[in-house]
Amino acid sequence: MTLSQDLRRSLLALFFFGGLAGWMAWSAYGSAVDYETRATLLAAQAEPNAQLRRAVKRWLGELPVFPLEGYGDELRALDAQRKAAAGARRDAHVKFLGFVAAATAGVLLAYAARRRRSTIVVGLLVASLIALVVGLLAPAMALTAAQEVPAVGKVVLYFESRGILSTILALLGPHGSYAIGIPILLFSVLLPLAKTAVMGVAAVSSGRLGSGVLSLVHRIGKWSMADVCLTGWILAFLASEHQRFMSAELQVGTLFFACYAVLSILAGQWLERPPRPASVPAEPPER
Repeated sequence: MTLSQDLRRSLLALFFFGGLAGWMAWSAYGSAVDYETRATLLAAQAEPNAQLRRAVKRWLGELPVFPLEGYGDELRALDAQRKAAAGARRDAHVKFLGFVAAATAGVLLAYAARRRRSTIVVGLLVASLIALVVGLLAPAMALTAAQEVPAVGKVVLYFESRGILSTILALLGPHGSYAIGIPILLFSVLLPLAKTAVMGVAAVSSGRLGSGVLSLVHRIGKWSMADVCLTGWILAFLASEHQRFMSAELQVGTLFFACYAVLSILAGQWLERPPRPASVPAEPPER
């Protein structure tokens, strides 16, 4: 079985840019984890005991009878840690944009090489699957409770960074709630994965099989609630932002999960479009 030239070009674009998009997404995940680790260390350095100890050192260091060594080195190390955390955060967002650019280029070039509905649907599904996996694994939100204390500085009372999947696993843990964790796991993780797989089958199927699989996609789509999970995540962020001592930060995991929701909707819209009819050669004019 030989592949046509346009199909070979389409597959080459999908494989190359799909691999590039996957590499960018995984690199963004690594940078996001690095940022989470550094942010956790910085929060620990800003806890009440650490800040009070540092303030006492500063006060004593101002007296000529208590020359303290190492205090300046500690401040320089903290500043370097902040810069490294900011760099990791910036790298994660830049690599997310790189993923979006690579995925977009792959889908458009594959469709330009082979103008078929299945081409663009498969490209969108590959990109959405990558975005879903990274969106579930990567840190998605960080919550911080802090208060400015006179003569001491900003004191962090609480800090926690969570991803979507780690939050679900915490709900399924000994101190969680199965009544909340199981439905979220089913409707926001397992069903979106199943929907993506079934949509891929529907994209490459035709005839009665394609119609049956497409009907199954519609049934699964009614129960898939990834967009609802994303909405709840953003509402939690907005609610935390309006607390007096609380602040929230949306991280790369939320961006990838939102990207999955958009790509999945686009793939569904293209899948429901009727396929292009085969071109019929024009009849010669009557003489």
